[in-house]
Amino acid sequence: MVSGSFRTNKYIGIGKVQDEPKIKFVSKSESYLIEFDLLIGSEDSNNSDPLVHPVIVRNENLALYLKDTLSKDMRVYVEGELLSRAQRLSTSSKTKSDKAEVSYYINASEIQLIDTIQRMKYPEDIKKIR
Repeated sequence: MVSGSFRTNKYIGIGKVQDEPKIKFVSKSESYLIEFDLLIGSEDSNNSDPLVHPVIVRNENLALYLKDTLSKDMRVYVEGELLSRAQRLSTSSKTKSDKAEVSYYINASEIQLIDTIQRMKYPEDIKKIR
């Protein structure tokens, strides 16, 4: 028998940042977080529909670093935990049943920048160095 808990909701993905990341200050915990949407696939690839995954970075040091380095259309590697949240939908006061809409997001623990401003383009820039 194995003791301990196992997480089956690990997320690993590579994609593009869809819009400019949003940094937020959380007054309750007095820390910063950053939110952005990760676009997996595109119209140019063979995928029928691109997927968009919302990503939240709660690590304050990582969020402050990404605030200055992460930008729209940058390719990133994201590793984290897939979490869900339920939001109640407004219903009429006559019905007693409440409906909930479940959405998911990625709580990122690691992000690696694939495209950076300093990155050289392979064939053309290598020739210039020689």
